Amino acid sequence: MYRGQKLCSRCNRNARRVDSDGEHIIINTAEGRLKTNNLRKDNRVAVAIVNSDNHYEQAMIRGSVVQESHDDADEHINSLAKKYLGLDEYPHRQPGEVRVKLKIKPDKVFKIEG
Repeated sequence: MYRGQKLCSRCNRNARRVDSDGEHIIINTAEGRLKTNNLRKDNRVAVAIVNSDNHYEQAMIRGSVVQESHDDADEHINSLAKKYLGLDEYPHRQPGEVRVKLKIKPDKVFKIEG
């Protein structure tokens, strides 16, 4: 949430596994979810990344979604499952689910070291 912005029904916070291509933060979600619907109305996002070895070390990133794709979104969610869970396939797929890969362009990055 951006400073000065009122808390609203559009705001959506949850833990999410992320990826990067060196320029963008990449997340994966599914069609019909609150996150996907809200980002189509307002593409601004804020992402907090926490070091799992030191929770006091964090990066706070503000940016906007610059690309949305179904192409390779299934492969991407499986690569995140491999990276974070050690599994070849994402285990929480729902029947008929259509995955969406979102690229976020960072506008501001804040680093917190503890």
